[in-house]
Amino acid sequence: MAASKFRTRSGIVCLLSGCALAAQGLVMASHAASIPVNTGSASLSLTLPQLSLSGTPGAARSVALGTITAAAQSVPPLGATLALAGPTAMGQATQGAAYSSAQGNQAGNVTVPVSAGPVTGSVGLVNYAVNSGAGSALAQLGGLTGTLGVSPLNLSADLGTHGLLAQAGPTGSAASLDLTSPGISLDLADLLPANVLAGLPLGVVVNLLQATGAPLSSTLTTELDQVRSLLSDTQTLSTDLTSLSGAEANVASLTAANTTLAAAQTDVTKATQTVATDQATVTSDQAALTSAQTTQSSDQSTVNTDQAALAAAKATLAADQTAENTACLVPLSLTCTTATAAVAAAQTTVNNDQTTLTTAQGTLATANQTVSSAQAALNTAQGALATAQATLAGAQATLANLLAQASAPGSPLAIAQGLVTTLTTTIDNLLTQLQTLLGSLPNLQSVLVQLTGALGNAPLLGIGDLAVGLNVAANAKTDTASVTCTLGSVSVLGKAVAAPTCEDLSTLLKGITGQLSTVLDILPAAAKPTLSLGGLTPTTSTSAPSADGTRTASAGLSALDLSISPISLSGLVDSLTSQLQAELGAITSALGSHSLLARPAADAHSLTIPSGLTGLLGTLTTQVSALPTGSALSGLSTLGLAAGLAGVTSQANYRAASSTTPAGTSASGVSPAPVSSATGGGATAPPTGGSTGTPASLPFTGSNSLPMLAAGLLLMVMGSQLLIIRRRLPALIRS
Repeated sequence: MAASKFRTRSGIVCLLSGCALAAQGLVMASHAASIPVNTGSASLSLTLPQLSLSGTPGAARSVALGTITAAAQSVPPLGATLALAGPTAMGQATQGAAYSSAQGNQAGNVTVPVSAGPVTGSVGLVNYAVNSGAGSALAQLGGLTGTLGVSPLNLSADLGTHGLLAQAGPTGSAASLDLTSPGISLDLADLLPANVLAGLPLGVVVNLLQATGAPLSSTLTTELDQVRSLLSDTQTLSTDLTSLSGAEANVASLTAANTTLAAAQTDVTKATQTVATDQATVTSDQAALTSAQTTQSSDQSTVNTDQAALAAAKATLAADQTAENTACLVPLSLTCTTATAAVAAAQTTVNNDQTTLTTAQGTLATANQTVSSAQAALNTAQGALATAQATLAGAQATLANLLAQASAPGSPLAIAQGLVTTLTTTIDNLLTQLQTLLGSLPNLQSVLVQLTGALGNAPLLGIGDLAVGLNVAANAKTDTASVTCTLGSVSVLGKAVAAPTCEDLSTLLKGITGQLSTVLDILPAAAKPTLSLGGLTPTTSTSAPSADGTRTASAGLSALDLSISPISLSGLVDSLTSQLQAELGAITSALGSHSLLARPAADAHSLTIPSGLTGLLGTLTTQVSALPTGSALSGLSTLGLAAGLAGVTSQANYRAASSTTPAGTSASGVSPAPVSSATGGGATAPPTGGSTGTPASLPFTGSNSLPMLAAGLLLMVMGSQLLIIRRRLPALIRS
């Protein structure tokens, strides 16, 4: 089995190598300094799309669909070749395809897969034909189909349907191409891996969204506007609070500069302190009086209770004495003894109650004195408070008069006080506005996730399908070359760019590169990214007949090359996040300690903090603290991208017998045969007509292609034989 596989691989290698050598021999023959008369050659080379990614470890992706070459020559040895060479996927070469008329005329269809791991693609050669005979040769491809995809990125291409042709005969040579090449669509997520997107801070995300003009949903647009409003409101509020502190300091400074006003202000301050002290004394004395009155009431209740007990004891004593007198009328009566004892006990109770009452009455008398003293102290304190209040009222009136004089319209103090009043009103409005905004503000972390997702879909560059038409021809009368190139559409950062032709696009490439660089420069990188975009430059060349009568025409179109180098990112401190943190901290601190908050609510200069605002500010501060700061970007890298699309070169040579039209040929010579896009079989017959003629014996210069052609044919024969042996070997073994 291993030997069988080896024969198969060896056969394929020999066959492809032979085709390549034969094609090179044909092309080299076409470039010889002198060729036989009434012969020529034509060749065409088409580079198919290629794409590679680099940067983040494990994310490398590369695929190249290879190059298609077609060559035909009527120069002996007569022949035509068609080959697809160089397809690679993830750095691994894949089997191409090659056909030569040296093996006989051939036609058919073939699909060549180009796949490895996350890279998928294929190239389909539809209705190909290589044939030669009667002095003419033809290499033709009726259609070229294929796909190209790179996972997990959303980069793909479809080759569409194309055709190409190279032919040479006695009357002329020609090559033509009809190509619709895929464009490219590049989004920001194609360059930013998931870990980079997740590490972008809010400020960088907002700046990138603004630079790219990424479309946002109406809900996300509203939320982003709320974030911007939040930043604007907090900036304004923080600035105004700082300005208010400065305005208050200015008022204090202007007041202190006026000695009379300062003295009056001092009197008001002292009187205010005296009123506060006297008020505290009145409050204390009132409490003492209330306490003494409570004690007095309690003592009075005790006295009343004791008096009632004493009266009851005395009544009991009187009753017992009456009983004793009655009982003792009988001499030596036991009842008399008992009654006498009862009288003695009742007398003791009366004595005790009398003592208790006397004590309670003394306590009550003391309480009465305490109440009287407390009342007197309270009266004194109230008098002092009334005096202090009168003094304060007088001092305030004096200060008010002095302030009115110092605050005359247009005076510095009036202007400063007006500023304080204005700022206070403005800040009150801003606080109400901020509370309303915070009440409907979504969670900032959730907003950042949504914005990052939208940012990944931000379009960077879009180039639509590329349509290319190329024709070269050389005959006895003339040589012609033409290239046409148009683009379906071009967009940069989501905006359409008017570039109907490739020539127009080539003049815009520098500006497009600048716009893309402006976006990528927003990323925190130690060095600016290297970005290049160029190509799609058509070239044509024709020449007058050389000394030996050879005409040459060539045409080409350079490939569209896009290259963006990987960007090594560095950590940063996000200005938007840090600014929000600083301003929220300043606002919370100012609202918690501002001197105006200590003033009475009726004061015109007092701030009014809406209920619940402090809690909302605390919640927002927590959210901002949890946002990415940008430090996590350090050490990360973006992806690098290199893409190439649709490069083509072609040439046609022909040498006539003389400068006049050879007999039996048309004046126009050979024209490019129509390219068929049919998918069925069958090959286009080679051009015929005219005489091949007998080549004159001319000096020959340049490389001799016969040895190379012979080596190519030998390798092709060896490869064919190896493949035949590979197919027949199992049958021989079985027999």
